[in-house]
Amino acid sequence: MGSVGALAQHDTYSLTPSPVFSLQDGQEVRQDLTLRPAPPLGTGVVFGRLSPRSARARAVVQLLTGDGEPVAHVQPDGQTGFYLFHPLRPGRYRLAAASPGFETFLGGCFRVRPGGVARQDIELMRETNADRATFGGHVLTAGHLPVAGAGVALVPAGGRAPDRTYVTTSIADGEYLLCGVRPGDYLLLSWKPGFTPHQERLRLRRAERVQRDVVLRPRA
Repeated sequence: MGSVGALAQHDTYSLTPSPVFSLQDGQEVRQDLTLRPAPPLGTGVVFGRLSPRSARARAVVQLLTGDGEPVAHVQPDGQTGFYLFHPLRPGRYRLAAASPGFETFLGGCFRVRPGGVARQDIELMRETNADRATFGGHVLTAGHLPVAGAGVALVPAGGRAPDRTYVTTSIADGEYLLCGVRPGDYLLLSWKPGFTPHQERLRLRRAERVQRDVVLRPRA
């Protein structure tokens, strides 16, 4: 019959999609579904799929406020590319995504309305320009402990070419990665609530691969 998916719903639980699976004529398939308590009334949902499939294994999708502050990050399903953020307060958001070998994605702003659902599919483009740099590392405390969920951005120095801003979020082990960065002068910014923001100036050269750890210090 082809590839299908299953949905489960209950009055007091949220709509829960299953991974996509194949179904043949006359075939019996057991597919367990997990129901989660419904989010508070008035909150919204953002979901979508990341493509291409070759980018999914090491991809990270970040949800940012409309002003670029990190909200949450997830790793999409390796098979289907499905990702989900919920519950979310109504407001303006944007998405960023990164995966090795692909250019960093930074989407435009969209609005999540009270009780609304916003679908935002993401397509990553392969790095085709040999001039592009790769910039990554870890966000750490002064005691070398990983800082997860920290925002990291490369902003063109002097405010030039604002469309060349690259944003990501550190994952569980503190690692962050920005791919497909154009060479030039940048400000490296990192921030997380409870820590003093970090800022430094740097220059990226053609096809350079840079590992740079960032240290965040707790606010006094």
